[in-house]
Amino acid sequence: MSGISIFLRKAWANEPVVCFSIVIGAVGLSLPCFVPKLWGRYPDKIQTDERSAMTEAARLQALERSGLL
Repeated sequence: MSGISIFLRKAWANEPVVCFSIVIGAVGLSLPCFVPKLWGRYPDKIQTDERSAMTEAARLQALERSGLL
């Protein structure tokens, strides 16, 4: 571990822009591993799904009341 920290310190001293770019890339690659599984579940998508579920339930109720189901 100390070898890695020494390497990173020397890399930062020599080329801070390159080191910063590597850090940004590492964060971008590791972010999906640490973020909860919410991909594709944005608030507007959640509201749309809830609305369509309510519409489908109302349609099913109407079919049951009319005796078609």
